[in-house]
Amino acid sequence: MHGPLTDLRGAWIAACVTIAAAVCVSETSPERRVPTLQTVQGRVFGADGEPLTGGHIMFRCEDDPQWLITGDIQPDGRFTLQTRFEEVDWPGAVAGTHTVTVIPTASRPGAEQHLNLPVTLPEKVTVLNGVNDLDLRLPEKT
Repeated sequence: MHGPLTDLRGAWIAACVTIAAAVCVSETSPERRVPTLQTVQGRVFGADGEPLTGGHIMFRCEDDPQWLITGDIQPDGRFTLQTRFEEVDWPGAVAGTHTVTVIPTASRPGAEQHLNLPVTLPEKVTVLNGVNDLDLRLPEKT
């Protein structure tokens, strides 16, 4: 049987399928699930005040610890953070209070850089909305 009611039912089913497909795509799209990220850059210094010459830095947000937020420390001590989500590095970090861990990997002549062991900074770092330019210093060895 074909008529106005059948056509209306078919249109309604097609609309439901279209809406369901759009919801599924938006739910699986990384752009929809990555939070708003703030620009975070800066420099890491050793306890002696000299820039680290290499390594990695990791931020762990206290309010939302699910995000892997890392950066590479360049030869001049500079870093820029990115957040990893679904095998993609997104520039920036979530706003909030973070625990920061530094893993030095390169040594300056005459400096141990904490023997390349991970060092968690004693003070938390707050990432604010907008651009964050940070100077971080490793604590003295105990």
